[in-house]
Amino acid sequence: MDTESTLTTLADAIYSEVFGHLDDKAFRASKVQEVYDWLEAGDLDDNADVAALADEWREYDADDVAANPA
Repeated sequence: MDTESTLTTLADAIYSEVFGHLDDKAFRASKVQEVYDWLEAGDLDDNADVAALADEWREYDADDVAANPA
């Protein structure tokens, strides 16, 4: 799997973990792109765990997470 596909898959999985309860296509598209950019800019471990990355994202994006509670 190439890096772009891996990041896209991870970004989708993180979004689903954090914001999966929302039914807003525009928010999803925007937020998945933000997560993708965040992953791309970071130093991603090859053994990245989605749950751990989702926890990191919750800290990184605390304002939007708080505004959209599960």
